[in-house]
Amino acid sequence: MSNTSSNNFLERFQKYKNELIRATTNSILDSTIQFFYDNAKGEPAPTGSGLLISIADRFFMLTAAHVIAEDYNSIFIILPDKELTLGGKLHFTPLPLSGKREDDKIDIAIMELEDSVVSDILSSFKFITLDNIEIGHKVDELPYYLSVGYPATKTKKVWKQDEISAIPYPYQTEPEPKFEFEKFGFNKFSHIAVKFDGKVTSESNKSVHSAPKMNGISGSGLWYLKDFATPNMIDNKQLVGLVIERVNTSGNQAIIATRIDLVTEFLRQHFNLDVPKSTTVKVNLK
Repeated sequence: MSNTSSNNFLERFQKYKNELIRATTNSILDSTIQFFYDNAKGEPAPTGSGLLISIADRFFMLTAAHVIAEDYNSIFIILPDKELTLGGKLHFTPLPLSGKREDDKIDIAIMELEDSVVSDILSSFKFITLDNIEIGHKVDELPYYLSVGYPATKTKKVWKQDEISAIPYPYQTEPEPKFEFEKFGFNKFSHIAVKFDGKVTSESNKSVHSAPKMNGISGSGLWYLKDFATPNMIDNKQLVGLVIERVNTSGNQAIIATRIDLVTEFLRQHFNLDVPKSTTVKVNLK
């Protein structure tokens, strides 16, 4: 094969892969919500992301505890026709002994949604099921991971209009094998660290440039792209973690996700759900 033919093939494959990533991102956004609060001007301001999950005909909202736990009454989502405060039974990981939410390294909040809220949400979103949740995920060293959330800097009020422009941010990456979990209060059995140094390339800008600040993606999902670069990837994507934090120090630059095993154990212990038990994580989350 000539160099020209080889380059053309690689370009076509890259285009094909990008289209699959876009389609997978859109399918993830079907189940990803964005939280807002009213700022000092009385305008909606972004504060985090969340996921919608359905198990055994029950409907749940999942996010990071630091997004919602201490501010539940002031947080809402925006649907096409209204603002909606979520109603339901909320449980979250307790504050650490320090009394500081930033020291909560599990950082899970789950609400079982009221029927009326579910009805409103279903007009615009879909709920993830166990088919797209992978308990006991074995970390793959390849760049088959996708983070999709709503950075606060990509969400703005449209000038002179009663409208919010929210641009989600997909980030494809791979695990960070050198991350020092214990140094930052994490554990490799309960967390996943993926590479993020703030420098990225994209389909529209192939030069290395700065990613947006990631404040606001907490509570979104970390997904494993099973069947990578095939059409099956869209439907077979697997939720493997809940994004909770970014670490940005010399030698340790990563996005941290709490493994989905802790989320399913949280659901088992707080909501009495019969979900498959994790074979890798045993923890009391009450």
